[in-house]
Amino acid sequence: LAISGSDLCVQQSVIIENKSETTISFVEGSTGAYLGYVTVHYNPEQPSVVAQSQHLYYALLITDDASPTIEKCTFSSCSAGGATVCVKKEGANPRMKQCSICECDNVGIYITDGALGIYEECEIARNTLAGVWVKNRANPFFRRCHIHHGRDVGVFTFEHGMVRFDILGRK
Repeated sequence: LAISGSDLCVQQSVIIENKSETTISFVEGSTGAYLGYVTVHYNPEQPSVVAQSQHLYYALLITDDASPTIEKCTFSSCSAGGATVCVKKEGANPRMKQCSICECDNVGIYITDGALGIYEECEIARNTLAGVWVKNRANPFFRRCHIHHGRDVGVFTFEHGMVRFDILGRK
């Protein structure tokens, strides 16, 4: 799978949106998949009702043995339940570069259940809860990301989650 536009202007013009379930999912077998230069929204018709259901949906879900490359995308969600981007389960190992996850109604990125990932030069800002949640032995690596101005914490780790950072070339 390869979905891409051609430059920043196209990123703002190519919008992939869903109102009822996860907008884009990368699952087992998505090794080598690419997503670039697009805007991805999850905008449920009734954001607060979705938050109370047992099923959580996301703008982007990466799970199982998936290792897609995602670059220069904008992600958002107006759902009060779930995160905008969810990376979960062993073998989930995306490379996300120069993406924006801002002004979401819950958590920006949720990484859990042994998931990994390299997140480079991403803007994660002004989310209602944490910019990044890491739990259940997940161990992502953030390089030169700008995580700021969340209404809660920037990065929240719990239940044996670990996060590695390289900030301006320093580890």
